[in-house]
Amino acid sequence: MVFKAYKLDDSGGRTSSIPHGDGGGGGGGGGGPLAVAVKTYDSARCAKFGDLARSREIEIAVLRRLREHQLGDAQLGNAQLGDAQLGNAQLGDGHPHIANMLAEISTGSATHLILEYCAGGSLDFALARLRNKPRAEHSAGGYPEDEAAALLYQVTSGLAHLHRLAIAHRDLKPSNLLFVDAQRTRIKICDFGCAVVCGNRRLRERVIPGARYQSPEVIRYQAPELCRPLPNLAETGYLGPPVDLWALGAVALEVLETAP
Repeated sequence: MVFKAYKLDDSGGRTSSIPHGDGGGGGGGGGGPLAVAVKTYDSARCAKFGDLARSREIEIAVLRRLREHQLGDAQLGNAQLGDAQLGNAQLGDGHPHIANMLAEISTGSATHLILEYCAGGSLDFALARLRNKPRAEHSAGGYPEDEAAALLYQVTSGLAHLHRLAIAHRDLKPSNLLFVDAQRTRIKICDFGCAVVCGNRRLRERVIPGARYQSPEVIRYQAPELCRPLPNLAETGYLGPPVDLWALGAVALEVLETAP
């Protein structure tokens, strides 16, 4: 697969979508152009803001681990940004319910993560649309049970894959669940800025170490052990996978009822 040269936005940690050229059915698919998402971490901003730098290192480490599993024994060459192309990569099949990294591109000013593009928007947006509909149009409150079960099965499958690789996501919520296309029947887990490779090791830090404020949206899906005062959290610690399971339950309730 050949990634054609496009101007990449250097904004720190922000995701934007750009097209890239498919040089011959990359990723096992057919020919023609393929859309990707590009998440860019600006080096200067990361040097200035420690939380952003830590998020970058965490996300890259986790996506590399997923990438290594995706490629198996194949080795991905270091892609260098050029005038005509970004690099060549032989892509394996990643887990169908995770927004996998296709390539990692480092320049002097930024690190660009080339990710699978999910064109259907977030589950958070879909739930907001449901909440704004007249009650008569969705009398059960949220998704019908059969549709909810199909979506949650996919999320559970992706989460199980992460846990098998000793990865805890730690920020599972509707805004981090993206639909693959406009039909909104297939969904992927995205955004690994709070993830950690931990296995059964007890963690003794908040999801975002050093953060003095966590938004209500984040707290809404956090397991009780993450809401303890920091001294208690540091003393007893917590396990990563159960935190994800708590968040999965909170997401399931919201999918069925639309109310967070």
